[in-house]
Amino acid sequence: MLVRCIVLSLDRFENQTEDVKVVEVLSECCLLSYMSRVENRLSFLFRLVNIINVQTLTQENVSCLNTSLVVLMLARRKTSCHST
Repeated sequence: MLVRCIVLSLDRFENQTEDVKVVEVLSECCLLSYMSRVENRLSFLFRLVNIINVQTLTQENVSCLNTSLVVLMLARRKTSCHST
């Protein structure tokens, strides 16, 4: 859930780049800077998907699945916005 929270926060911050404080936080926060790189998000997504085991569904698996879906939906939304 921490990863999901970070991804959602980063998405919100990236959509508020006209706010000077938000830009400052994005530039100074190492964690947000790390997660803002596409290759790092892909790495997290790959790890989350590999944790999921359909035969033994647990709360952890479902949480990983939900976080993976959030990452994918945000990526799709970002791609859709850039192509219009």
